[in-house]
Amino acid sequence: MSSSEAEQLAAVVAAEVVPDAPKRAGPLRLKAAVTLPLLFGAAALAYWFMIDDILAEQLVAQAKTYAGEHGEAEVANVRFSIFGPQLRIENLRAWQALPDGTEHEVAYLGEAKLDLEFWALLERAPGGE
Repeated sequence: MSSSEAEQLAAVVAAEVVPDAPKRAGPLRLKAAVTLPLLFGAAALAYWFMIDDILAEQLVAQAKTYAGEHGEAEVANVRFSIFGPQLRIENLRAWQALPDGTEHEVAYLGEAKLDLEFWALLERAPGGE
């Protein structure tokens, strides 16, 4: 073995023994570290401002349908909380506006606290395909 071959072999062995330097965070990781919190923040704000109004509109629409012909409905307060998951409804009222100008109350719900179980909603029904 010549000295030049020995030097080359020593350089190869030395390169294998030296551990790799720690990798720096690439630009993709930094972009993700900035973008993900912004996306989650935007989703949380949308949830915070819109979900209660959407639920209230749906409750009123269903109560009007339940009241029947000339049915009217209103709800004072609807709050949905994803933490704990819970739905709270206050003063849901449905009535029929009669031709003589009086109101016939069909349904009234003073206050209801509904605890929701998400895992049960995600499971398949027994015998379901």
